[in-house]
Amino acid sequence: MTSYANALIEFVDGGVWREDHVEHLHDYKESPSLSDFTLEGSSPTHLVSHDSQLAVFFDGDADSSTPASVQVVTDTNIAAESTDISTLSYTVNMHGVAEPEDDMLISTVRRDDSVTFSANPILPDSVGVYHLHDGEYEQEQVFEGLCPDLHGSSINDDYVAFGCTGSVLVLHEHDDLYESVNIANDDVLNGLRVGSIFGHEDADTFIGLAAESASDTYVFVTIDPEAATMVEMDWEPEEGATPTAYGFSYDGEHFLILDDLGNLSVLSAHSETDTVTWELETRINISSGDLADMPDNVSFSMTVSQNAGYVYIVDPIAMHVLKIDLEGAEVVGDIEVDFVPSAVSWLGIAE
Repeated sequence: MTSYANALIEFVDGGVWREDHVEHLHDYKESPSLSDFTLEGSSPTHLVSHDSQLAVFFDGDADSSTPASVQVVTDTNIAAESTDISTLSYTVNMHGVAEPEDDMLISTVRRDDSVTFSANPILPDSVGVYHLHDGEYEQEQVFEGLCPDLHGSSINDDYVAFGCTGSVLVLHEHDDLYESVNIANDDVLNGLRVGSIFGHEDADTFIGLAAESASDTYVFVTIDPEAATMVEMDWEPEEGATPTAYGFSYDGEHFLILDDLGNLSVLSAHSETDTVTWELETRINISSGDLADMPDNVSFSMTVSQNAGYVYIVDPIAMHVLKIDLEGAEVVGDIEVDFVPSAVSWLGIAE
């Protein structure tokens, strides 16, 4: 749980864990509880989970001259309430993001304002590759100026992608060194930046989102890092629909888009010659309530199970959480609550 104003990250223990008993795996279950383990740092903003690690990017603060930093933790750190946390320390604040990969960290770099290519200098324009040594990350490579106004990133088994003005920067490890390529924006973006990127270890492509709330414009694109191409992803929205939540299913076979009309769009990947496209497979309506009754400052939201083909959707109008079976495209569970839910998260033993 992130408290930006209090410079604090807290953790909820879901109460479930698994032990290897050699002949079999044994699962245990207790009541959920708030962990005593916390992370502290100025302006915690982007949290990225990958490869059983969580990287928390603390933006820092210009007014107090507090530099940015990254802290990387595992479930073991949290359970043991460890104080020995792998850390990357900067000398300047920035609105950045970091992707953990084994003992490496691919993280943003803010260059001096006099040389940056970013229109907004608090946004980095470069990416560094860092290696963990004695609890501290040390820079081994830097890709300078290749990603102006950097915002949004994702990682899969082979590539790391960052959203930039005019392109998406993709890094790939080859012979113990990282190589880079900029994939030019598709013309459909018309000057918009891909500011959010989604990846999955079992998906060959990334999904990018370019958005401008002022004009109610939301464009999804498919990014193929191997072919170095970007094409529009047509999710066939109903007229007037605005996406409110999105992400991959736990197995990477589907990409899910929840919209403000109460529809869950389920897309699947299709290969045409050398091109991978994501197409609408089915659409599930998850709300029969009057949309005008949506409480202030909340919307439909969702979380995805990480061990089965289910997605849990919050309906603040009806004050319940629906369990959706993606394979059957149907509601298979309904959890009623006595408050207006504003967010939801899945806790469990991931597969």
